[in-house]
Amino acid sequence: MKFKIISLCFLCLAFFLMTGCTGILQLHERMVIQGIGIDLEESGYKVTIQALDFKNSAGENEPAIKVMELKGSSLIEALESAKKQSGLTPMYSQNLVVVVGKNLAVAGMNNFLDFFIRHYEARPNVKICVCDTEAADILSIKKENGTIQAKEISDIIPNNLNSDILHFVGRLKDETSDPYCAYLSVKKEDKEENKSEDKSENKTENKSDNNNEDKKEKQRENTDKEDENSKKILNLAGIAFFSDDKMVGSSSGKELLGLLATMGINDLGVFNINSEKIGKVSLDLQNVKSKINVNTKENKFYIDITLGAEALEITPNEGVRIGEIEQQEIEKQLNSEIKEICKQAIKNALNLNSDLFRFKKVILNYNPGYFKENQKKLKKSLSQYEIEINVKSSLSITGTEI
Repeated sequence: MKFKIISLCFLCLAFFLMTGCTGILQLHERMVIQGIGIDLEESGYKVTIQALDFKNSAGENEPAIKVMELKGSSLIEALESAKKQSGLTPMYSQNLVVVVGKNLAVAGMNNFLDFFIRHYEARPNVKICVCDTEAADILSIKKENGTIQAKEISDIIPNNLNSDILHFVGRLKDETSDPYCAYLSVKKEDKEENKSEDKSENKTENKSDNNNEDKKEKQRENTDKEDENSKKILNLAGIAFFSDDKMVGSSSGKELLGLLATMGINDLGVFNINSEKIGKVSLDLQNVKSKINVNTKENKFYIDITLGAEALEITPNEGVRIGEIEQQEIEKQLNSEIKEICKQAIKNALNLNSDLFRFKKVILNYNPGYFKENQKKLKKSLSQYEIEINVKSSLSITGTEI
């Protein structure tokens, strides 16, 4: 009898647990968000989300890509309106990238970042970037096979750049540093050649055909407008850097290389030097390390940068053969050029009141008393510090010289 009572209790418990499963949302009831774009408007935020729509398949076992534009006085209000528009419950755990419009980045990031810190589904390793246009434009770029996918945007941002929510918020909340993130730009394909060909053809037409040509020209213009999105190309332009939570500038090219080298971020990419004695050399810069020290009495920072350089291509001057002396000459010129690039990049960032390099943390570690005494005015005074940079490269040349 006792056994039957215990069995009955277990059976009731099993039924109770089974009924609880009915409250779990199925995948087709969820909007699986892959990308979030955020823009600033007078009334609040314009949020563009890109999500996987399992209700409407794009092919065999392939969900459709849904792009929705939402608005609200706060980020969470805008995001919550997605459920009202679609009838689906948003799922944020699969989000890959957050794209911030430039106007919002300049105005300040603090007001909306709290969602990505506190929401239980938000992941800290989601990549974050600023674009040179509206975020809505990025997530709506058209391609031949549909809309650009959030994963493609995420893949443009290198992992070694540490451009994610975790690093951005960590730097923002840290009193000894300023944040940065990837900076994306949109370029359009050049169609000037096609336009010039159209104009030259029009000149050779008879006057009687002018009306027909005018109609064709209008059709071309309408087609160009309709296909405008398909001509957009998204690329990594550099980094956007901040003073506190406000974007104050962006860098690309050699200045970007200088910032990354000073911060000790690995894999700087290809760098070209042109030596009068040797010729043209293309180098792949890797294994970058940076060590920063300070002397608060002299208001001086000491920066030691080491890096590896692999020769990808060498075009020597006539009669020049690459030997040990030539290798040392290339290293010497590389060290000198990187030094000047870093010095200028640091100066530009500090003049904009942005401490990407954690100089304040270096001061805190070196002299806590000095840091505490000068903390409030320290950031603005960093631009007055003298910067001494030492660069040491190790050049590797492989292959057989032709």
